[in-house]
Amino acid sequence: MSAQGRPGNGGRDRPWVLLGVAVLGLLALAPGPRHLLTLFESRFTDLLFVSVQRPASEHPVAVVAKDQLFIDQFGREPGRGDMARALDAVAGAGGQV
Repeated sequence: MSAQGRPGNGGRDRPWVLLGVAVLGLLALAPGPRHLLTLFESRFTDLLFVSVQRPASEHPVAVVAKDQLFIDQFGREPGRGDMARALDAVAGAGGQV
């Protein structure tokens, strides 16, 4: 490690990083193209979110709720017994209630 606490030559082999930071700094100070910087920042963030592969959810969710489908099928609102049977079915399948 060098005296400055960085390994190697201190990053002198990557001058494009410093150049990129300088260009972005100048763009941020310029009065005209500030909206372009905001646009590029938004596009870059969108690109990051799209490019990251997130693992599929391992915990499926079952929602037990009163809805219009139940009323349409059975002609009445679900009672406490109906909700209890639905929750028992979820618990019987290994779900946590």
